[in-house]
Amino acid sequence: MATDFNLSINFQRSVVSRMLRDRQFYYEVKPMLSAEFFDSAPLQWICRKMINERASGFEMITVMLKQETLKKKINDDLKLALIDEIKIIYNRDTPEEADYAIKLVKDFIVSQKLSNGMYQASVRLKDGGDANLILDRLRTDIAGDYSEKANTINYVANRRERFTERQDTVDQGLVVQASTGIKAMDEDIGGPFLGQVWSFFGNTNIGKSIFAMSIGRANLLADLKTWHIVIEDPREMTLQRYDTAFTGIKYDTFTNCSFTKEEAERIEKVFVILEGKRAENLYVSKLNDNCSMTDIKEEYQRIRYKYKFHPQVVIIDSPHSMEPSRQRESTRIAYKGIYEEIREFTRKALVATFLLDQSKQEVEGKVAGTDAFSESYDKARIVDGFVTLNQTRPQRKEGTIQLYVAKMKDREKHMSYICRPRFDIMRYDSVGGV
Repeated sequence: MATDFNLSINFQRSVVSRMLRDRQFYYEVKPMLSAEFFDSAPLQWICRKMINERASGFEMITVMLKQETLKKKINDDLKLALIDEIKIIYNRDTPEEADYAIKLVKDFIVSQKLSNGMYQASVRLKDGGDANLILDRLRTDIAGDYSEKANTINYVANRRERFTERQDTVDQGLVVQASTGIKAMDEDIGGPFLGQVWSFFGNTNIGKSIFAMSIGRANLLADLKTWHIVIEDPREMTLQRYDTAFTGIKYDTFTNCSFTKEEAERIEKVFVILEGKRAENLYVSKLNDNCSMTDIKEEYQRIRYKYKFHPQVVIIDSPHSMEPSRQRESTRIAYKGIYEEIREFTRKALVATFLLDQSKQEVEGKVAGTDAFSESYDKARIVDGFVTLNQTRPQRKEGTIQLYVAKMKDREKHMSYICRPRFDIMRYDSVGGV
C-alpha cells in the first residue's frame, strides 16, 4: 500500500539504507515501521526480513534471499528485482535525506496508530475501561518515548570505549548540571543532573515560589531551556515575578506601573539584552488545579512539537496540588504515586526537575530531615535530592531561612545554607553555609 506522503523511491531506499548502516536508527525505526511504508515489492520484502526476522545487515539479507530462492519461496521476477534493489541500496549513502527519514517514518506511524488506537480505545471504554488511562496510553503510543536516544550500547563491555564516549559527551557540553540559584550551594554540590529529581519542602509562605523564580532565572541565564509549570498561582502573577526577578524593579512597582525614569530605562535595557534569551530559553505553562502527570505529559508534547521548545530544566511549583493519574488506596500512597510518575517522566525526558512542595505539618525551628514532614519519607526515597526550607523565630526576624540538604544522591548531604529571600525583587540571596 502506497503511503500518503508521495515519497520518492530514492527516499524510501534511503530509509532502508540508513536502517542497514546505522544500528541506532534501526532500533528507533524498527518498532514503528511496517512494510506498508514502501511502495515496491522488493523494499517491502527487505523490510519484513529486517523487522520480523531481525536481519540487520546486507549480508543477512543476501543469505535470506539465497535460502528463499533454494526453497522456491519467491519467483524469478521478484528474485531479480531484489538483487537489483539490494545492489542499489548497498551503494547508496545519502545522509542529507536519511537524517530526515526518522521524522517521515514517525509521521506515517502516527497516522496509522491514531486510527487503530482510537478504535481500540472505543472498545476498551465500551468494556468499562478507565478513560484517562486509555488516553494516556494512546498518547504514549503515538508520541513514542520522550528520549531521543536509544539505549543500545553495552557500557560495561569495553572500558576504553566507555571513557572515550564519556569524554566526547563532556566535550560536547551534554553533561548538564542545573543551577539552584543559590551560589554557595551550587559551588559545593551543584544542582541536579539531567534525569534527576530534586524536591524542596517548606511551610506555607516561607518563599518556595520565590525560590522557583530564583531557579528559573539562574538556569535561563546559564542558557538552559527552562520550563516553569505553575499550578496554584495565576499565570500573569508568575510572569510579573519573572519581570521583577530579571530587572530588580520591585514587584509592587510593576503591579502599579509607577516607574521612575531610571527604572523605566533599566527595564528597557534589561529587556533589550534578555528578551531574545527569555523567548528562546523560558516557557511558562499554567495548568489547572488538580492536574495530573497525564496533563503535564500532554503539555510537554505540545510545547515540543508545536513550539519546538525542548526543555532541559523543569520546575513544578506546588506538586501537592496535583492528582494521581489513577486512583490509589490512600492519600499517602496517592501522593507517593505522583512522585513516582514525575520521576519516570524525568528519566524518560532526560530533564533536571525541581519540585517546590508544601509540608503537611508545622516544623518551624526544627532541623528537618527526610522524616520531618508527613508523607515525606516515601517521597524522599523516590527523589534524587531532598532539601527542606526551615526558619527559626530569630531567622524570621532577620529575614533569613535555612536550606537543609536532607538527602543527596552521590553527593554531600546534611549540609545547611542560610539564604535571604527577597520578596520585593523575587530573588534568593546566598548568605553562607552553616
